[in-house]
Amino acid sequence: MSTEKLLTVKELNWGEIRYPSDDWVAITRVVHTNGTVQTHVQRTLSGMIYSGVNGISEENFEKLKDLLIDFELRKGENDRTVHDGIGYEITLHATTNKTSINEDTEESEIRYVGYIYSNSYLQSIIKLVCAH
Repeated sequence: MSTEKLLTVKELNWGEIRYPSDDWVAITRVVHTNGTVQTHVQRTLSGMIYSGVNGISEENFEKLKDLLIDFELRKGENDRTVHDGIGYEITLHATTNKTSINEDTEESEIRYVGYIYSNSYLQSIIKLVCAH
């Protein structure tokens, strides 16, 4: 089974950072095409902490792949401008052909950076990736 990167979800702390406390800056989850998820946590003082590798259930992985088919079209739905909280950088590492996330297509990245408030589509993706 292939272990290429499928999706990267980076949660970003866009709120206040208080030095010298060791606040979290970012949590990065890399989803591979075999359903494994690598998690990395970055903190202000202790730096990057490797948190481990887990898997998404087969059922949830299929739901995630279905959601990613329309990622490029729907990533900016109900986009809002806000000034703090948790922002996201979501990167789809392979172009989909709108019929199957598994078929070979030319490599490229599709990216969304921003908030996901009021965007149920992106919230569904985040919930599947972060709740593994």
